[in-house]
Amino acid sequence: MAITHHDVMGKHLSVGSKKNYNSCIGKMKDRLTEEETSTYLNAEGWLVRPLHHETAARILHECQLRNIEEVSDEMKYSSAMKYWHKESSRTRDFNRDEPIIISPDLVSYLATYATGRRRITADSRAIGEETEASEGRLPIDFSEYKSFARCALASGVNPRDA
Repeated sequence: MAITHHDVMGKHLSVGSKKNYNSCIGKMKDRLTEEETSTYLNAEGWLVRPLHHETAARILHECQLRNIEEVSDEMKYSSAMKYWHKESSRTRDFNRDEPIIISPDLVSYLATYATGRRRITADSRAIGEETEASEGRLPIDFSEYKSFARCALASGVNPRDA
């Protein structure tokens, strides 16, 4: 079986990254109005035309504000938006359809937005207003270690391996 261009381009991200991006895309799709949905999306939810800069900026900002507790990854929605455009283009018939190309204005906006979000988060942490619950490694108490050991020993493998 021959490897196609679509196969190669479809493997540029890990399965986990694709899952995260698709979750973000779902949240972004929920932010589109009915009119925008019919204008930009096909039945499978892929873009049929690039998002207009103002529309993309609005839904990105709304998703970021709604998921403020996920401060750890300010770039997640920006990257997901780029992925949405690339994957929408990749899923199209190159012989029949025009590619979905993200506008330079939107690329610039996404980069600036992500940088600004990181700066706001860093400033908040610097003055002690905001700390991320999952930042760094959290200590595990002894009872949790005992629980892990019980599970490992109960798994039926060689106790030495457990």
